Amino acid sequence: MQPDDSIRRAKPAEPIVIGRGMIDVAGLGPVTIGWSERGVTSLELRPRPGAERAHDPLPPRVASVLTAYFGGEAVDPARELEVDLVGTPFQLSVWRALRQIPRGAVRTYAAIAIDAGSPRGMRAVGMANGANPVAIIVPCHRVVAHGLELGGFSAGIERKIWLLELEGVKVNGGKVVPGQLGLL
Repeated sequence: MQPDDSIRRAKPAEPIVIGRGMIDVAGLGPVTIGWSERGVTSLELRPRPGAERAHDPLPPRVASVLTAYFGGEAVDPARELEVDLVGTPFQLSVWRALRQIPRGAVRTYAAIAIDAGSPRGMRAVGMANGANPVAIIVPCHRVVAHGLELGGFSAGIERKIWLLELEGVKVNGGKVVPGQLGLL
């Protein structure tokens, strides 16, 4: 994969959102997506209380990739879709590292901290994951704690399990089942 230009270091300003749409995913519920001219700006797995219902038609590329992904096809939104994100330099480095985790694999918070240039920054990686505005496309669900424990997920642990299992990762008792090829 080529270096990811779609996550860029930028002034702390919000991207200019030009549309917000929604798809309803069986087993997961409504997924709301926002986008700018540069790429996806948000992907919410949990509706925000009081938020206006998103009604714009999704850009065709976004719709086709996400429909295929949620339908169980072997596509990886992290590799297929552009994003338009703004964050701190550390958040951006974590989000870049997350986009390198292949579909069906997991990495630990410690491994991502090393990838992001902060070998002792596991908690900071967790905070950057929690601030990730583009779930699935920046696949924070693929990060697990030491010992293959699931750790947290801002959209709820049941959604994390659902996404991991959609990608073929076996989960049992709050842990990723060891021994799966290509996990780490």
